[in-house]
Formats: sequence, structure tokens, C-alpha cells
Amino acid sequence: CKPIKLNIKIDYIVGYILIFIALFFMEIESNIQPHVFGTIGFMFSILSALTTMQKIKEILAFHDSHYIPIRLNTVYFTNSVFWVIYGIMNDYNLYIIVPNTLSICLNGFDIFLYIKYVNEEKLKEKMKIRIQ
Repeated sequence: CKPIKLNIKIDYIVGYILIFIALFFMEIESNIQPHVFGTIGFMFSILSALTTMQKIKEILAFHDSHYIPIRLNTVYFTNSVFWVIYGIMNDYNLYIIVPNTLSICLNGFDIFLYIKYVNEEKLKEKMKIRIQ
């Protein structure tokens, strides 16, 4: 008898848990409420930054840039840059600065890999044309 594999993604579970925590704290009026919502936003920002890294194994294994959603990564990268600037201008708000800095690093790495492997693919195509 083979064990049954559950195809549950951990990011969905974490996301739903965070939503339920947020709904619970919406009913409570206290000084802790801004920190709870800041932490939940922090976690969602990290989860969204990590979603662009899902195909990193295939990218590194096959040296193929078509796995990289370059437009999405560029938008995430630019968005994160502006959020970091806003976080710095807003009294160094770490709930904004830290996850967006992580997003800049991860999306910057994806963009670097895209540029690196697109150039490799173009070089391989040129070599094929010259050989023929």
C-alpha cells in the first residue's frame, strides 16, 4: 500500500492562518494591534517575494531563462525599491524595509540569472547558425 501524498502548499496554509489571525485582532482594540498587522504584512511580503524563486532549481540545472517571469520580477523589484524608500522616509519602518529588501535581493538575483542565461542562449543560437 503506497502512502498518499498530500499536495498542500505551505504558503497557502501560512497565508490562511495569517488571515484568521488578522480577523481575530480586528475585533480587539489595543496597542498590540498595529504590531500584529505589521507582522502579518511582513509575512505576506516575504511569501510573495519567495514565490518568484519557485523555479530556481530548474533555472540553475538547465541554464534556461524561460522559467523566469522577467516582467513580474522587474515589477516586483521596482515596487520593492519604492517601498524601501518609503519605509526609510517613514521613520525607518522595519515592517516595510526588511521584507522589501529581501524582495529586492531575490528579484535582483532572478533578473541577474535571466540576463546571464538569455545571453548564453543567444550565444548558442549564434554558434548553431555559424556551424550550419
